[in-house]
Amino acid sequence: MANNASLQRKYPVKLNLNEPFNHKDVQRLIASKDDTQNRQLRVSNDGMAYLSDVVGNLDLEDVAFCFETWSFDCGYCGPTAAKDSSWTQAIHKALLDNWPNPPCRYLDDY
Repeated sequence: MANNASLQRKYPVKLNLNEPFNHKDVQRLIASKDDTQNRQLRVSNDGMAYLSDVVGNLDLEDVAFCFETWSFDCGYCGPTAAKDSSWTQAIHKALLDNWPNPPCRYLDDY
């Protein structure tokens, strides 16, 4: 099981959903990884949201919920995606709506 220290090493930019967060925080998270490979937004059991390089159904033992895999080169993450207000607001709303009690572990409608 991954702990917060190992998450910090693997994913230095995280968003703590247990603390108040806003649209700008989500933009920072989305900008933290480029769009050159598949990514997945995951939320750990302790409420830390991060962009994972591991996608799909792999390494989910400490994951409360995750979003669908975002295919590379489609504009889901990176600095350009972070500037897309409608995209980042949708992600912000989905995080607020699903933490701390997600209706399911996999989100593909947000």
